[in-house]
Amino acid sequence: PFWVRLISDDRLLDVAQLIIGPDIAVFSSHYFCKLPGVGRSVAWHQDGSYYPLWPMNTVSLWLAADRSDAANGCLQVVSGSHLTGLGLPG
Repeated sequence: PFWVRLISDDRLLDVAQLIIGPDIAVFSSHYFCKLPGVGRSVAWHQDGSYYPLWPMNTVSLWLAADRSDAANGCLQVVSGSHLTGLGLPG
C-alpha cells in the first residue's frame, strides 16, 4: 500500500538515521488532513511525551503534502528544545 511505501522510503529513513542512528523501527504513523479554514490549532507539545518508550531515542518526521507556511499553520520548532528534556504532554 501507498502508506507503507511512503513511511519506509529510503530518503525518509536516511533523515531519521542522521538523528538516531541505523537501528530504526516505525512505532507509529498517521496523517492529518487539515482543510483550509477548517479545524483548530494544535498547542505547543513534544511528540515524544505521547510515546510510551524508554529510552526516548525517537524522531518524528513531518512531511507536508501541500504548501505549508506561517499563514496556514505550518509546523514550528522551538530552537534547542530537544536539549531540555521531555516535558509532560499537553
